[in-house]
Amino acid sequence: MHGMKTIQVQGKRVLLTGVLGLFAVSLAGCGKKEEESMIMVPTVEMTEEWISYTVDPDVVTSAPDVSYRDSLGTDYIEGRLKVELGEHYWPSIAMDSLSNLGVSEELVEEFIYRTTDPSLGVDQIAIMKATQGNASKIVDALNAYRDQVLGDFDATDEEIVKIQAAEIASYGNYVVLVELGANTATEAMAQAGSKSQEELAALEMDTLISENQKALAIIASELQQ
Repeated sequence: MHGMKTIQVQGKRVLLTGVLGLFAVSLAGCGKKEEESMIMVPTVEMTEEWISYTVDPDVVTSAPDVSYRDSLGTDYIEGRLKVELGEHYWPSIAMDSLSNLGVSEELVEEFIYRTTDPSLGVDQIAIMKATQGNASKIVDALNAYRDQVLGDFDATDEEIVKIQAAEIASYGNYVVLVELGANTATEAMAQAGSKSQEELAALEMDTLISENQKALAIIASELQQ
């Protein structure tokens, strides 16, 4: 593919090819404060010059010299995220299965998996406590899920960007998928002023990664003994 450019965002390499598309304004609803959100809209030219993002995958794993609690409920961990992130925590729709993520529930002792209303963005979070010795299998399943989304031609631009900015982390027997930041990225882009499309894409990715890493820091602080 031609027109390839590389940008660096918080240590993750992002390759941009083709046309970034246009931004349209929509109003977020469903009980949330109405606000303008910038959404990438594919242009006709993008049928042939499809946006392609590739990010060096990285998985946060337990540090060998750190011990983690094994008795916290996943609902408690999510509760701490809600408190710390406040209005920036959007996942509110409870999912009763991990099948969307490709995780067998035989590997999981308990879990919280929430998504957002599609009109609000593509935020989701899964906090899982693995059955003994199965944390690495859950990580493998989540990486396979991420690869599947990236390889899905029908995936939207937003889904592609969000899954690439997502973080997969394991802390002892706990494994999390953090895919947050829809509204913070929207706010940052709305306030960015006059920037090129490449700069806006980099800002969006950087903001999403920052929000996800903030969530990981909260989770790690709760789980560390």
